[in-house]
Amino acid sequence: MHHNGPTLLQRLPHLLASIAFAPQLFAINPPTLQSPCAPGPLYDPALPIQFAWSASSGAVNYQMQISMDPSFTFTSIDETTTATWIDIWAALSYDARYYWRARANDGSIWSAWSSNCDFYTMPLPAPPAPVLQAPPNNSIGLSTTVGLQWSQIPATAIEINYSTTSNFATYTVVNTGGQNHTLNGLLNGQTYYWRVRGSNIGGTGPWSAVWTFTTGSVATSLNLRMYLQGPWNTVTLMMNDNLRTAALVPNAEPYSGLGYTGLTNTGATIGAGLLGVSGGNAIVDWVLVEARHATSNTILQRWAMLLQRDGDVTMPNGSVPSLVFPMGQVRIAVRHRNHLGCMASTVFAANGTAIPADLTLPATAMFGTDPTATVSGSRALWAGDVTGDSQVKYTGTVNDRDPILQAVGGTLPTNTVVGYGASDVNLDGVIKYTGANNDRDIILTVVGGTVPTAVRAAQLP
Repeated sequence: MHHNGPTLLQRLPHLLASIAFAPQLFAINPPTLQSPCAPGPLYDPALPIQFAWSASSGAVNYQMQISMDPSFTFTSIDETTTATWIDIWAALSYDARYYWRARANDGSIWSAWSSNCDFYTMPLPAPPAPVLQAPPNNSIGLSTTVGLQWSQIPATAIEINYSTTSNFATYTVVNTGGQNHTLNGLLNGQTYYWRVRGSNIGGTGPWSAVWTFTTGSVATSLNLRMYLQGPWNTVTLMMNDNLRTAALVPNAEPYSGLGYTGLTNTGATIGAGLLGVSGGNAIVDWVLVEARHATSNTILQRWAMLLQRDGDVTMPNGSVPSLVFPMGQVRIAVRHRNHLGCMASTVFAANGTAIPADLTLPATAMFGTDPTATVSGSRALWAGDVTGDSQVKYTGTVNDRDPILQAVGGTLPTNTVVGYGASDVNLDGVIKYTGANNDRDIILTVVGGTVPTAVRAAQLP
C-alpha cells in the first residue's frame, strides 16, 4: 500500500501545535454589565452602590471585580455572589475613576470576563456636623478641667469654640483632631457654651448644636466695706451704734420680712456675743449684699449680713464673708432697709481669690450718677428711703416724710417713738419728726435742701 501524504505519526507535531494555539472555549457566556456604566452620575462612595449585570444561562454564581486599573492588575473589590447584583458599601474612594467586570461560573468552569464598565465617584464633601456627646448638656458642678467628646466624622481637622456668652460674642478657638479634647484652666462657677465642626479637602462642615456646662463654684472671701449716711458721726468718723446699745437690733435678719426674695441665708441670726462688742467692730444694723450678673446686672444671689461701725461687713456669725458665688464673674451691690442701694462697677472674679470691695472710697468706680452721699470725704449710702421704693421724696405722693409723722402719732409732731423701724432714718433708735436729731430733716437734705419737690433715686440697674 502506498501513501501519498505524511503518516499520522508524521503529522502529530503539527496537530498538537494547532491545538495549543486554538482559541479558548468556555462552557457558558459571560454576563453583560448593566450599571454603573459611564456616562452616568457621580456616585457617593459613602452610600451603597449597586452593581448589576445580566444573567448567564447555566450560571450558578458570579465573580465581580472593581479596580482603578483597567487591566485589573490590582483590585479594590473582588466578590462572589449567586445573584446578578451586589451592593458595595463604603469601600471606595472619593473623586476617583473605577473599572469593573464580571464573569459567570456553571459550577465547574468560569466564563470569560465581561467587557469593562467604568464609573466615577463624587469629590469628597465637607464633613457633616458632629453630634456632641460629653459632658451631657447643661451639666453643672464640673471641675475646671473638662473633657469634651463628639461623634466621629470624616474630618482631617476639628475646630472647637467655647465661650462664656451664648452668642459667642467672644470665644476661644481650639484646633484639634479625633473625637475628644480636654479643656484646662477654666474658671470656677462659670457657665460655658461650646460647639464643634470639622473640615477636610472637601471644605468646612457646619457647626454642631451648642451645648453648655457649668463649673463648680468655690468659696471666695469678700472684703466689703460700706457706710450709711443716716448714722454717720462726723466726730468719730464712724457710724453710731445706737440701735445696738438700745438693744433694738433684731436677732434675725429683717429682709425676708420686708419682702426681699432670693436670700441665700433666709432667717440668719446674729452670732452669740456679737451684740456685746463695742468700739469700731460694734454692730450698726443688718444690710443686704447682692451678687449681680457681670454683664446684665441682674440679681443672682443675696445675703443678709451685719455692718460694723468702722464700715466692715461681716457674716451673721461675725466672720469675713466667704461666699460661693453663682458665677465666676460678678458685680457687688449693697442695700439697707431705709437707705438707697448702690453697686460697684468693677467686675470681680469669684474664683477663690479674695475680692476687695471698698465702697467707702471716692476712687471706687460706681454704677450710675451721684450714686452715694459724701460724708467726711467718704462715700455712704443715701439715707431717707422710708417707704422702701428706692426713692427719697420730701413732698408729693408716696413721700418719705409723711410716714415719720404717722409713726409718731400723726397729730403731735413733737412726739417721739422708740423702736426699730424704717422711719428711724438716722438709726438712733428714736423716731422724731421735729427737734434735734430728727429724721425728717435728713430727707430734705438728701433731695437737695432747697427744692423740696426734688426726688433722689437709687442708682441700681
